[in-house]
Amino acid sequence: MGHGGENRWEAEIPASFLRLRQVHGKRLVEVASGLGQEEGDGWLFSRPVAVWAAVGIADCLPVALFSRETGRAAIVHCGYRGLAAGILESGAEELCQGPTFGKTGSFLAWLGPCIGPCCYQVQEDVASSFMDVPAALASHPDSGWWLDLRRVARSRIAAYGGEIAGIVDECTRCHPKLYHSYRRAGAVIGRQFLIGRLVRK
Repeated sequence: MGHGGENRWEAEIPASFLRLRQVHGKRLVEVASGLGQEEGDGWLFSRPVAVWAAVGIADCLPVALFSRETGRAAIVHCGYRGLAAGILESGAEELCQGPTFGKTGSFLAWLGPCIGPCCYQVQEDVASSFMDVPAALASHPDSGWWLDLRRVARSRIAAYGGEIAGIVDECTRCHPKLYHSYRRAGAVIGRQFLIGRLVRK
């Protein structure tokens, strides 16, 4: 996918790419200086490089970010821990090179497939982190709390001035022919990857 400006955000299937040791935190690693296998949950593309980078997903939410103003891009792995820790807020400020809270049109965001609120039951300690997000939680007397990761991400992105440019609104657990899912298959599963690089137009 491409957007206006000096740089464009490009994604296809490369032969190899950098990966992270994902820990469900909020750290983004700079692609230009990254060697792969650093600890983090997102890649920051601050300038065009020949290197491809990826984040792995098995139910969590993959998010791609791009700022027309700075020409920077990022790809982020968003589990509930990362969302609660502020990975999207960190990504927005890295992307835009400064505070973006309350601004509009600061960057664009694309949300990929993740486990949906139809299948994502969580405990009360997890739910308590997102009580402030409208419609992100559903409560059922017999089964507890159900969390909508995409709703949380959209709220965080909007608060920090982002615009949603695209959404794949599909549940990874509900589509076994399309996606891997930890909640469906357990630890012995594969991964989806959000893969990208930043190239000069």
